[in-house]
Amino acid sequence: MGISDYLIPYFCYEINIQTSTLTPSFYTPFQTELSDLILKYHNRNLTFKQIAERLNKKGLKTLRGKTFEANHVFGLMKKRLKRDERINEEPTITVENLSIRYIKVID
Repeated sequence: MGISDYLIPYFCYEINIQTSTLTPSFYTPFQTELSDLILKYHNRNLTFKQIAERLNKKGLKTLRGKTFEANHVFGLMKKRLKRDERINEEPTITVENLSIRYIKVID
């Protein structure tokens, strides 16, 4: 190496970000209203059967036009909670393959 030669260090790394929020899933206004209502009733400690009865008394129907049963209410609530959990999940960030490399500069 000559007197005017020198090394410049640089830092190399990979950043990986995993998130489930890049692909949004939207509820229709009816699905939002229905799932909000189910969660409201569930938070009041009503059973799934009682919630189904209330939805039927309001004249609401399933997406297929049927009356609600307890298993419908359970499935809708389970899907809503899973969706909310996914949407509110924090991304996972990792830094990998750390190294220092040098560039030799020759004048």
